[in-house]
Order: sequence, then C-alpha cells, then structure tokens
Amino acid sequence: MFFLWIIPWWFCFQEGLYIVQGHPCPVPCDCREDHVTDLGTTYIVYCGHKNLTQVPDFKPLTAVKLPKLISVADNRITDMNKTNFPPGLDITILNIGGNRNLWIADDTFLHSRNTLIHLTLEASGLFFNKTLTFLKDLYRLKKLDLSYNNMHLPSYDLDDTVIHLTDALFKDQGLTSLTYIKMYGCGIGSMAADVFDGLDNLQTLDIAVNVMTDIPDAIRQLKNLKTLDFSNGKIRHLRGGRFLGMNKLEKIKLNYNNLKIIDGNAFKGLESTLRDLELRGCSLTTVPTNAIKNLKGLKSLNLASNRISRIYSNSLDGSYCLNELDISNMKILFRQDMFDGQKSCLKDLKLRNMSLSSIPLKTLSKLPNLRYLFLNNNFIKVLRRNAFKGIRAQTITLSNSPLKTIEKGAFNGLPRPMYLGIERTNITNLQFFFDYKENTFGWLGVRGSSIPCDCTLARIMSNMADSGLYGYCLYYGRQLHFRSNELLSILSSDCPSTFTAAPKYDLKTIEEHTTFVTIYSNNSSNKRIFISLDIILLVAGNLLAF
Repeated sequence: MFFLWIIPWWFCFQEGLYIVQGHPCPVPCDCREDHVTDLGTTYIVYCGHKNLTQVPDFKPLTAVKLPKLISVADNRITDMNKTNFPPGLDITILNIGGNRNLWIADDTFLHSRNTLIHLTLEASGLFFNKTLTFLKDLYRLKKLDLSYNNMHLPSYDLDDTVIHLTDALFKDQGLTSLTYIKMYGCGIGSMAADVFDGLDNLQTLDIAVNVMTDIPDAIRQLKNLKTLDFSNGKIRHLRGGRFLGMNKLEKIKLNYNNLKIIDGNAFKGLESTLRDLELRGCSLTTVPTNAIKNLKGLKSLNLASNRISRIYSNSLDGSYCLNELDISNMKILFRQDMFDGQKSCLKDLKLRNMSLSSIPLKTLSKLPNLRYLFLNNNFIKVLRRNAFKGIRAQTITLSNSPLKTIEKGAFNGLPRPMYLGIERTNITNLQFFFDYKENTFGWLGVRGSSIPCDCTLARIMSNMADSGLYGYCLYYGRQLHFRSNELLSILSSDCPSTFTAAPKYDLKTIEEHTTFVTIYSNNSSNKRIFISLDIILLVAGNLLAF
C-alpha cells in the first residue's frame, strides 16, 4: 500500500506552452507532477500512443530539477541513442516498450546511469541473441521488464516459436542493484547455464508464459532469488533437486503448467525458506503430500483449479504450519477430517466455486484459528439460523452466489465485529442487520445487490457512520453509491427521523479494486483492514490510498 498525493495537472501540447506547478512543458506530451512512491515529488511526462517516429526533444526539461517518469511507449520509434536522454534529465522511471522495431545504441542510457531505477522494454523488438550491452553500468537500476521480446513477427505464436538462449545476457554489465526482472511471454524453450550471470543480487524473476518443460540450471545461479514465477509454462514433471543451492527462495509460482508429477524431493534445499507455493490450474489429482511434507517454513499453499477430488486426513500432514490454503474451483468431497493435518494452523481458507449448496460445518468447525473464509461463487441460496455454528471466522464472503435469504440468527456465534461480503447476490434488503447488537458488523459489502435506497438503509448508515457499509442502492432505477452526496441528501429528506449520518468525504472519484487494502477515515487512528475483499478506493479531498 502507498499514498499518492493528487496535485492538479494540466496537459501540454505542441501548439502552446503550458505550466505544470511552475515548470515549463515544452514537449508534445502530457505532463504532470505527482508524489510517487520512493521518489518524492516526481515530474511525469507521458508521450505514449502518439504515433511518434522519434523521441521528443527532452532537453528543455533539464531545467526541471525533479526526478522524472517518462513514457514514450507504444509509438513507432525505431532508434535511440544518448542524445535522446541528455545530461541533467534525471530520469528515474523510463518506459520505451511497444516500439516494436527499436534499435537501442549502447550509449543510449549513458547520461541516466546515476538516476535510472526502473526500465520497461516490453515488446520493443529485442532479440536475446547477445549480451544486452545497452544496459552497461546502470548501477542504480532495480527493475527491468523485457517481456514480449524475441518476437520474429507481429503474429508471434508461443506454441510455434521456441527460443533457445545460449548467451550470457547480463554478464559484466555492472547491474549491481537489479533485483527484479520480468521476461514474460518471450517464447523461451531453454537457456544456457550462464544466461543470468552478473545478476548476483536478483530477488524476483518472472519468466511466466514461456515454453520451458523443466526448471533450467540457469535459475540455480541466482543465489539471492526470493520469488520465482514459472507460471503458464510447459512443465509436466517437476523433477527432484531443481532448486538446490537456492536457499533464499521464499515463493514459487508454477500456476497453469500441465503439471502431473512432482517428485518427492522436488523442493529439496528449500525446507527452511519456502513460504509460499502456488500450484493453481495444474493437472494434479492428489495433494503433493510427499513433495511438501518437509517444507517446515511453508505458510501458504494454492491448489485451486486442479483435478483433486479428495483430501484425506493425512494429505496435509507435514512439518509445516499452513496459515493460508486455497482449494477453490474443484469438486471435492468434504470429509470431517480432511484438514486434520493443519487444523490448528489454518487462518485463511478459500473455498470459491466448489458447487457448495450449504456450508460444510462439520469440517470447518474443527478449525479453531480460522479467521478468513471465502465462499464466493457457490450455490448457497439460504443462510438459516446458526448457519455458521462452530465456525470462528471473522471475515466471510459469499459474493457472486444466488443467496436470497438470511434468516434470523444466521450469524450466531461468529466473532465480533464481523466483516461480511455479499456482493452480487440476490439479497434485496438488509433487514437482518437489526437482528444483532450494535457494532456486530464492522464492514458490510453489498455492491451489485438490489438494495433499495430507503429508510431501512438510512438506519443502517446511521449505525455504521464510520463508513463500514460499502456498495450501491437503487433509487427509481438508478444506482447511487452509499457515499454519494446525492444519496445523503435524499435520505436526509426522506428519512429525517432515522438518518443522522453526515458526509465525511468530499467525494471526487470512485474506483473499484480487489486487493489487500487498508482504509483510513478522517480520524487517522481509526483504521480497518480488509483482506481480499472488493474494496472502494476513495479520493477524499486529495488523498488516494491503495
């Protein structure tokens, strides 16, 4: 999460000279000044999608003594050299991707060596057939995006094109600060062992959407790697010992490989370090019990969208203690003992889209430390009295389901305050709210459900005056957001005896986002945290938190 201070900004065009926070903008691009994470106040120059054939003259911007974020992405620029980025320009973030036939001279970033920290070269016509010498001495560069290169034709097809990397791409280039590389969708089928030589401090490598059938030896040279994304590849068999020597690796993503076999020693060497393993959308028919049983540091396991139909009492036995488990998108027979191996550990359980018509109480009530329960996209239509009996989760979501009725006492026994998401359901009233004591609901999300803008809603909004209610209501066929000034005015007029809430925000912009997010009210000490729920991002005055 970070905070972005929104400062008024204006466009600048070729036809005239405009001023942005007192600075001239003499290039044919859009410019603004913002507060960007880790950079302070940053001057942003956007020249993307303008059909440019050459880099604009940025020399006048050297007079602006601020770090700069510059984009010339998605144009028709064919060559770049050091004259395009003159001394004193102070570029920190540069996006030149999408110029599909770009030639980059070795001296292009000569004057940016002391400032450039993030470089995007996505889909810029690069070929990985030699060392990338134009990166020479970018000693402050932290993040590099090389995705969608190695493409011989615009109609590039991953299945038809296999690239074998034989050269050391980064050797002797002085990339001492580089911690993140993305090589997404480059048609890589194999690579020599020295491809990543020179990247001694790399921590994150994303080589998803390539066509390798095995974890290459080149990966094992990255001794400081913490996160490896190998998703959407062609691995069928994960062999033993492929991660030996990578004793800092914390997260592995192997999602959407056609992975059927995982050797028992596949993760050998990662027993103490691996914390997060993603195997979503593979072809597994059983939990890989033997492969993960010795991963004593494992905290999160994603097995969603596999072909697993049964989880036995010993399936999750091991030296690890899982806090988070995702088994969504599978039709699994729920057994009372299926989580026994982790019953005292599980806190976050995702059971989305599992064709559940009722809540498996006998299974879930055995999890004493369960805090987050996600039941989205199931077939649950009614929550009867004591529907969650024995369950200890404080955050529950039932979004995208045919839920229509919530009977009195449905939430009996659940911890307070509870955070409930019933977005996009068939719920048409929130009368159940009044069956419980004040402050029972710390957050209630109903976006996409047909809730009327009536005095029942007014009473709830008055009870949840700290903005714990999120969503829309219907007013003569129109959707009104719960925080809109129009709704507040209507409820004040229609329900004067029940509506006591007052606007707490000068609402300028509303966006929807799904993430781990913290929302702050006007009182900075009043903070609520919601995990993986659909949360609204508010621009309150000039503050945007996300």
